[in-house]
Amino acid sequence: MIAINNVLLSDEIVKEQFVCDLNKCKGACCVDGDAGAPLAKEELDKINEVFDKVLPYLNAESKKEIERQGRYVYDKEFGWVTPTIDSKICVYGIKDKQGIVKCGIEQAFLDGKVNWKNQLAATYFQLLLKKVNVPMQNMPITNHGKTIAKPPVP
Repeated sequence: MIAINNVLLSDEIVKEQFVCDLNKCKGACCVDGDAGAPLAKEELDKINEVFDKVLPYLNAESKKEIERQGRYVYDKEFGWVTPTIDSKICVYGIKDKQGIVKCGIEQAFLDGKVNWKNQLAATYFQLLLKKVNVPMQNMPITNHGKTIAKPPVP
């Protein structure tokens, strides 16, 4: 185990190099879980800033759910998170032509529509960060794709 401040990481994080295999997992991290994507408190204002430009990427069901719940919600266990539809897919999740769920905020960023993307959720989704008010605990790393792949060779 590696301790950094009050975070305990498995040794696996430095022993194994991995990237998500979207063709296998189909973006399961945007669909599965106990809550939406984690948000740092300072990211709430960023979501408000980019929201109008992200909105066209979202489907009608996501828009309706955001209208009902808001752009982000507070979860007692996980803190600030993105809302979900029926406790499943993130409201910012969008499906591409291959049926892979991706982040609408990140897609707007990649398309040059916004200059910010949710780094914690969109980039580090393989790792679950959980703040707890108890002594450090060993938390398992979930790999939705069930495979650990080597990063691409440059």
